[in-house]
Amino acid sequence: MTLSLIGATGQLGGHAIDALLGRGTAPRDVLALGRNRRRLIELAERGLSVAELDLDDEVATAASLEGSDVLVLISVGGMSGGLAPRTAALRAAKAAGVGRVVYTSVLRASTTRLEIAADHRATEKAIEASGIPYTILRNGWYTENQRPEFGAARSGGAIANSIGQGRIASAPRREYGEAIAVTSTTAGHEGGCVRALR
Repeated sequence: MTLSLIGATGQLGGHAIDALLGRGTAPRDVLALGRNRRRLIELAERGLSVAELDLDDEVATAASLEGSDVLVLISVGGMSGGLAPRTAALRAAKAAGVGRVVYTSVLRASTTRLEIAADHRATEKAIEASGIPYTILRNGWYTENQRPEFGAARSGGAIANSIGQGRIASAPRREYGEAIAVTSTTAGHEGGCVRALR
């Protein structure tokens, strides 16, 4: 199986690659796509195939994705403004004949009022409309994002935020990387959403 990973040079992508290799995926079977040249060189030194990514060039992206059984699409584009690069990636995947897309979304993307979910919700709809078989990982918040609050609690004795009685479902990036590795390399996850929680 050939697996391509868009967003491979980011933090979550790095954890996903570590998990894939740790679970026995051969480095030569992973194509790491990203924008950080230094990181791509490091991944190539580990035996992975690498390609510099420019999602504005859909023809080149599609050429890179040729022969990919699975595309892991990490939610590139930040908290907003991500829909355009993600849909460009989907069009390239469709043109390349990619067999399945695994996308990192957000918890309750279809119903939550969180503003950051809007692009994820629209991306999920674009994935469904693409006709490509898919798996959507509805990830919670990264535990690492809460480190400043944990530090404040240690020094001041309290966590001050705006969630009121709300609850936070979080996990470390490493565990979300493991979820990517599992769902992208095993059968039975197609056509639905997976809550990637601890």
